[in-house]
Amino acid sequence: MEIHSIGYHHYHDKDFVIDRPDGIGQSWLFLVFKTRTIVRQNGVDTVVLPDSCIIYSGDEPEYYKADDETYVDDWFHFTVEELDIQLFRELALPINKVIYLGDAYEISSIIRTMTFEHYSSNIYSADVVELNMKILFFRLARLIHSDIRLL
Repeated sequence: MEIHSIGYHHYHDKDFVIDRPDGIGQSWLFLVFKTRTIVRQNGVDTVVLPDSCIIYSGDEPEYYKADDETYVDDWFHFTVEELDIQLFRELALPINKVIYLGDAYEISSIIRTMTFEHYSSNIYSADVVELNMKILFFRLARLIHSDIRLL
């Protein structure tokens, strides 16, 4: 896995909309919703609560927008290889489904660390980011398998 771009606690106004009907191609997207958000999947709009997340595969249509005065999220675009997809299967991580976490503090904290590391010029930054990304997915699996519900 390799990160291409990342953001922590990004604020947008009430007019914020992402509409990618063909997905984003080779990259995948991990997204943590920090505010109420409208997510469209299969033509159906659903209000998503804060502290929810989704892993979008590159070929999945993406549509999400602010449902309040502001929209806030943590996110990263990343590439995956077959071994990474195999890891997601082994961890039983839902792909292209909204996951309500209840408390996204731990996941957001890891994204914060990854963001600072990604934009630094420190030695081994890419390695540190990749290791943190794997930790994030293991922790996400732990949360999911401790009775977290899918929307």
